[in-house]
Amino acid sequence: MNLIPIYTENKRAHKYTIYVDIHTNYTYRIDHNSDMNQTGYWISFFAILAFMRSLQEISYTFTSMGKTIVVIAVILVGIILGGLVYKKMIPKEIREIYLTQTMIEDYIRRGRKLIKQDIWIAVISLIIFLILIFLFLVTSSFVLLTFAQFSFILFIAFMQRLPKERFALYKKSSQLSDQND
Repeated sequence: MNLIPIYTENKRAHKYTIYVDIHTNYTYRIDHNSDMNQTGYWISFFAILAFMRSLQEISYTFTSMGKTIVVIAVILVGIILGGLVYKKMIPKEIREIYLTQTMIEDYIRRGRKLIKQDIWIAVISLIIFLILIFLFLVTSSFVLLTFAQFSFILFIAFMQRLPKERFALYKKSSQLSDQND
């Protein structure tokens, strides 16, 4: 299955994404549950806080080659973890929905407006990553490196939502709507 996200509804009462399989033209819906375990949230929050505090005390001096190796490692780990985070964002409870071609085209048209949000999040997270990596190269701060890692993971996860097939689908839909007008 090669699922392409065509529309995401992210309102308080309804959170779901509609995907289309470009090979079969079947459509699927994934409901996003926002029920987060509060205990798990607070435990992870304080664990991350303690981890970040411990990183402040670590100060190593790296050679320029050492910094280069660290940055390459951050990028490689970010690519792997970003792909895993994206796959984790797609729950196992995916269900096929039956939409008419008109409904699919309507969702694609509405989704074309929402793709800008995905692009902006990806671009901003990449810019933040680059700034933090530059600051790491200057200061050798592990805190900056950790935030750079999180930013890069976010960038990779959102890049997974932007395959070239999605843009081709939007372009094809745009051409069809121009012909109908």
